[in-house]
Amino acid sequence: KKEDTVLYLNAQKQFNLRRYPEAINEYRRLVKRFPKSNFREAALYETGNIYYLYLNQHENAINTYRTLIEKAPLNTNVFNAQKNIAEIYQKQGDTNRALVEYQAVVKNFEDYIGVDEIIIRIIKLYQDIMNYHQAIIETNYLIEKYPTSPFIEKALFEQGNSFFLLGQYDKAIEKFKKYLNSYPDHKERRVLAKFYLASCYDEKEDFIKVIMATFYNN
Repeated sequence: KKEDTVLYLNAQKQFNLRRYPEAINEYRRLVKRFPKSNFREAALYETGNIYYLYLNQHENAINTYRTLIEKAPLNTNVFNAQKNIAEIYQKQGDTNRALVEYQAVVKNFEDYIGVDEIIIRIIKLYQDIMNYHQAIIETNYLIEKYPTSPFIEKALFEQGNSFFLLGQYDKAIEKFKKYLNSYPDHKERRVLAKFYLASCYDEKEDFIKVIMATFYNN
């Protein structure tokens, strides 16, 4: 067997034995000694995963993922590496950096499975920093770009929520009614949609419709 193959298999063996530092050492030796190896990309990706998922060494994970992203073609490993960088920043509470990385995923991998779920994360992050206008733009993009996505239901609800938080109650009412008419089987979010619908009418001081919203079906 070629030496890079041996190193790669040894790294996998160490990983399976939960000897994570030893696995990293083997992967790093492979990358350093055989920069043109067919295993280089996988070695970098798996090293980043060990740092991130098993050793909780986030900075090392980010640096390793970035080394992969810089030279590898756009593929599943790069997609997951970019996503993982965004997740790390999100966990660290660095919303702005998380948004930059998530948006890079959407830009570079718009046709990949799972991008619609990334957009939902982006929407929630914009809501977290009270940028409700941008959250609405992102929900529109998701609805228009991925009309068959299973996340359309959540996107429509969050769109109504963003309009409500902006104080645009008529638009929020329109979105919550559309949500309630479109998704009769999503019981938990329907309860919340009815609550927000009633809250919209309460803000408009239309108290009869507040009561009606509680029992809204279609």
